[in-house]
Amino acid sequence: MSSIPALAPLPVANTSAPLVPLDADFDARWDAWVMRGHAHERLVRRRLVVLAGVLAMAMALVYAYMR
Repeated sequence: MSSIPALAPLPVANTSAPLVPLDADFDARWDAWVMRGHAHERLVRRRLVVLAGVLAMAMALVYAYMR
C-alpha cells in the first residue's frame, strides 16, 4: 500500500479576456495601425541598406589596407 495521498485536481481560474464588441472606429484604427507598420518597415529597410553599404565600404577599406 502507498502512503501518498491521492492528488485532487486544482480549480482552474478563468484567465481569458472578456469579449469586447467591436466598435465603429475599429476599421479606422486598424488601418492606421497597418499604415504605421508599413512606415516603420520602410524605415528599418532603408537603415539596413545604408548600414550594409557602410559595412561593405569599411570591409573593402580594411581589405585594401591589409593586402
